[in-house]
Amino acid sequence: MNRLSALILILFVWFIPACMPAPAQYTELESGLLGVEDSQSILIQVDHGEVIVLGTEEQQAQVKGQVLFVDELEYQVRSTEEQISIKAFTHRKGFSDIPLRLEVRVPKQRQVKIETDSASVSVQDYEGVLEVDSTSGIITIEQLAGKITLYSNRGNITVRESSGNISIVGNYGALNVQNVYGETAVSTIMGNVVF
Repeated sequence: MNRLSALILILFVWFIPACMPAPAQYTELESGLLGVEDSQSILIQVDHGEVIVLGTEEQQAQVKGQVLFVDELEYQVRSTEEQISIKAFTHRKGFSDIPLRLEVRVPKQRQVKIETDSASVSVQDYEGVLEVDSTSGIITIEQLAGKITLYSNRGNITVRESSGNISIVGNYGALNVQNVYGETAVSTIMGNVVF
């Protein structure tokens, strides 16, 4: 009887994901253009999915994206005198498809902060102040100049072809630094560091 119970339990656990509703297709998020004042910083908060940040010469921030399970999305774009805040929480972890794809174009020479749980973060062609704080997301930085602060507890961090004052901290992930110029500090507890 114990073997039968164990077999039933294993089959039950294995088939539960098959019973979850499958998403139809990605739904486009409402795109937006926001004028950015010199005094405003930009905060991007995403729990799970993919965040792409690109620098632009325009004095506007542009937000666009796609989401699965749109009914469960918590999405908000706000602008105050001090900050533009972009928040997108899917509340979907461990799903085989990417639950959210968010692309944000930001004016150069601004202060940008990105906070994620497990979302991957890619930032390209940006100049200014950048801070990325992720629990387990993969962080990839390419062609940045300025003050760059990156932290991931369990995710990998890669910095390529960037310059400035760069700080990279990871507890357990791989830290990969390629063609970086300026003052660079890299530290880890249990991860690997590759230059």
